[in-house]
Amino acid sequence: QGDEVWIVTARSGRAKDKVVSRQPAALRGDWPWVHAYIAEFNLPVTHVIFTSYMLKGPWLRHHGISLLYDDRENQRASAVAAGVAVAVPSYPS
Repeated sequence: QGDEVWIVTARSGRAKDKVVSRQPAALRGDWPWVHAYIAEFNLPVTHVIFTSYMLKGPWLRHHGISLLYDDRENQRASAVAAGVAVAVPSYPS
């Protein structure tokens, strides 16, 4: 409670993601469009940042983000180097 949820993705294409995410699921295809998932699952996301393939650590530090969940080692290492706590997400089997 009182925390904000930010999605920081290494993808590029924020504008395209917003446009495609408004289309019906049948037209979007299998790619996991960020804004579509936020809407579909009614996620309490306050901000979305596309780093365009750059490491996330500097972005996290700049925005005061305190915890990163990421399954990529290089992104976690970047966050730790920026002073941000990290966690490996667990996926249901």
